[in-house]
Amino acid sequence: MLKYNRSKKMELKVFLRGRDMKVLAWGLMFFYLLITVFWIANSPHLFSLGGVILWLTSIVLGFITYKQLKEPKLIKKLLLYSSSFMVFLVIVTGLIYLAVTSML
Repeated sequence: MLKYNRSKKMELKVFLRGRDMKVLAWGLMFFYLLITVFWIANSPHLFSLGGVILWLTSIVLGFITYKQLKEPKLIKKLLLYSSSFMVFLVIVTGLIYLAVTSML
């Protein structure tokens, strides 16, 4: 939810409690595992427009959750590493796409 504060900036406020954030973090890491399996299998569902939008949205949500999480460091580290790995996969996917399309 966007909230207007005194300093005239728009900021994102996440209204989830600690346990909910922990569940969201574990859910995102499981979703990242599914994305990795789809990426290895070269699934057309992942590389469709909807799949890419969902993939990028989950990455953004992962970094927002990382910043908002006040849980033990293990969960924060796992979420940061898995979100960063997703960014790496997006970059590799883009490079592969550029290499393949330049051969045509």
